[in-house]
Amino acid sequence: MKKFLITTFLVLLSCFIFSCQNKHAAAEPEAREPSEPVIYPGVPQVVVVSGTNYEMGEQYGRQAAHSIHHNLALFKSTLHQIFGKETVANDIKVWAYYIEKHNPALKDWLEGISAGCREAKRSISYIDLVLITVFWSESWARPNTPYPEEAVKGARVTSIISLNIANRRMRLNHIWIRLRGQELLEIIL
Repeated sequence: MKKFLITTFLVLLSCFIFSCQNKHAAAEPEAREPSEPVIYPGVPQVVVVSGTNYEMGEQYGRQAAHSIHHNLALFKSTLHQIFGKETVANDIKVWAYYIEKHNPALKDWLEGISAGCREAKRSISYIDLVLITVFWSESWARPNTPYPEEAVKGARVTSIISLNIANRRMRLNHIWIRLRGQELLEIIL
């Protein structure tokens, strides 16, 4: 009898949750662009891909272009506030150099994502995707040393910049990472 009550309760709870989701979907405005996905708060976006690294990247780029574009704007502005545009641009060139040298499969994946985003009418370059890929390493663990000589030559970095990161971070006490209006993470620098 106890199992029956628990099972009945779980079935009713599932029906209630499902009906709430359907009400939310029915309330979705019809005036959105077809390229903009419907994003429900708390529900992760599912992306299904297959094929080579480039093909999977292309499929991923088409399906997630809106989210990638959103995250790029957020991540790029955050890094520019912390380190400045020139430093970030040079750092990302160095990251791209090492990705191309040591991980060509990742390069193919990122180039595919860039192509898929273009198909979805979002202009996101390979370098932009490198920035998204290395955002956490760049924001938390950027070295306070000059670039390796190999990277300066290989990445064609315009200048070698060594910053005192602690002084730069004094200007920015908190960064709130916001995705779709929800505060997900507070970074205290």
